[in-house]
Amino acid sequence: MDSPVRLVCFRQVSHGQVLVDYLCAQQLPCELIEDGSQFCVMLQHEAHLPQAQNILNHYLNAPNDPRYQAASWDTGKVNAVGSSSLTMPYGWFSEALKTPLVTGVLVICMVIFLLMPLRETGMWIYSYLFIVPIKELAVTHEWWRVLTPAFIHFSFMHIAFNLLWWWILGQQIELRMGRSTLLLLLVTIGVISNVGQLLVSGPNFGGLSGVVYGLLGFYWILGWLRPQWGFVLNKGVIGFMLAWLALGYVDILPVNMANTAHTLGLLAGMVWAMLFSLIKRRT
Repeated sequence: MDSPVRLVCFRQVSHGQVLVDYLCAQQLPCELIEDGSQFCVMLQHEAHLPQAQNILNHYLNAPNDPRYQAASWDTGKVNAVGSSSLTMPYGWFSEALKTPLVTGVLVICMVIFLLMPLRETGMWIYSYLFIVPIKELAVTHEWWRVLTPAFIHFSFMHIAFNLLWWWILGQQIELRMGRSTLLLLLVTIGVISNVGQLLVSGPNFGGLSGVVYGLLGFYWILGWLRPQWGFVLNKGVIGFMLAWLALGYVDILPVNMANTAHTLGLLAGMVWAMLFSLIKRRT
C-alpha cells in the first residue's frame, strides 16, 4: 500500500483547500493537514504524484480558473482564492493581455455604452450599429449590422451582467482553445441570435447576452462531453442562467428580454460544442 506523500504547502488554508477539493474531484484522494504555520496537501497514493504535480503547476499559474472554484462549490466549500499571495501571482492587467479578444470586446462595449448618452455620438451609434430589416440589408449591404447590436447596451445592470459572464466564460475559452475559436463563436452565435431576434421581434434590441448564452451552452456541453478538457461549470450557475432565461418568457421582469436571442444563442453554443467534440474524436 502506498504511503501518503506531500505535494505542496501553503500559508493560507483556503489555497490548500481549493486544491484538495479539485484533486479529489479528479479521483486523486488527498487531505489537507496543518504543519506548524503551513497547510500541506498530502496525497494518499504516491502513484498519483505525477498527475497531481501537473495539476499543481496549472493551479499556481491560474489560481482563479473557474474549474477550481467549481470543485469547491460542488463539495459545498467556497473559498476565495486571491492570486496575489500564490507562488506565481499576476493581476487583472496581465490576465487581460493574455486574452486580447475578450478584453477587446469588453472595451468596445464599454466605450459604446459611455458614448451613447452623447447626442451626436449616440445618433451615430443608432444610425450605423443597430440591426435593420433583412430587406433593407439586401439593398444597403451593411451586413455588419447583423453582429454589431451585440456591442450595444442600454443600462448599467445590462452591461455589467453581460460583460461579467463574457469575461468569465470567454477568457477560459480563449486561453484553452485559442483566439480563433472564440472569434468563431462570437461571430456565428452573435449573428444567429441577432437575426433570430430580428425576425421574431423586430430591430429594437441590443446586448451581448445572446453570445453569453451561447458561450454558456458551449462551456456546459463540452464539460459534459469532454470533461478532460477542464470546462467545469457549477450546476448552480447553469440553473441560475436557465431560470433567468425562463423568466424572460413568463414576462414578469421589469425589463424587456431578448428571449429569442438568448434561446438561439444557447442552442448555437451547444451545437458548436458537439461539433468540436466530434471533430476531436475523429482526429
